[in-house]
Amino acid sequence: MSSGYDWMHAQADAAKKIGTLISFLSLVWNVPVEVQESPAPLEWGERLPQDRPAWVKEDAFTHHEYPDMADLPPFELPDWMESGWILLNRRAKLQRALSIYMEGVRIQDKHPSLALVSFVAAVESISLMLFHEQKCSTCPNHINIGEKFRATLELVVAGGELESLRAVYGNRSRTVHEGRLHGAEVSPGFISFSLFGGGSSDAVVRGSLLGMGNAARKLLIMAVRGQLPGISHFRKE
Repeated sequence: MSSGYDWMHAQADAAKKIGTLISFLSLVWNVPVEVQESPAPLEWGERLPQDRPAWVKEDAFTHHEYPDMADLPPFELPDWMESGWILLNRRAKLQRALSIYMEGVRIQDKHPSLALVSFVAAVESISLMLFHEQKCSTCPNHINIGEKFRATLELVVAGGELESLRAVYGNRSRTVHEGRLHGAEVSPGFISFSLFGGGSSDAVVRGSLLGMGNAARKLLIMAVRGQLPGISHFRKE
């Protein structure tokens, strides 16, 4: 429940709290929870949710019916849930990292290139909790951003997977700075099958997207559990 000197301000506060809560639940349960009922004044009476779970999406092609709530497996609450919620609400950087991660989750099916940008940004946001900011001595630009991104990934991935995800940063930069798309967004409905191995470019992007999304989620879980290393000065090896 939220309060304010008028309904407009109370609604904005309540909506933000609900947004943070569903993002936190989505992170913990690894399912995209969505808001079904917007905040409303108490005078409007009890607000009832829709008769379907918030974490199940309807299939637009088959119009698959939603299962009954009783048929869904129960979601468990980990023992660190309460402490994680408190920590999340105390750290603005952590909230921003979670918000941009959730944007990637929401758009990844139709916009994989932009979702990849979101997941990379989430990892970069976590890196700001691990390393002090560094600026160029002759200009206001930040430095060693890519190196800090890669060092942050090392907390949750290793070996060949680490090398693959390190290379993703180049695709992210080409999307952000050159407007390049690396998946099938530019040719909706087209499915590429390769007879010579290697897979389609979209399949490669989707594989990178899955790996980066998983890495970002693992880092966020570490963050809300208070398991990240303390902040330090970054040094190149």
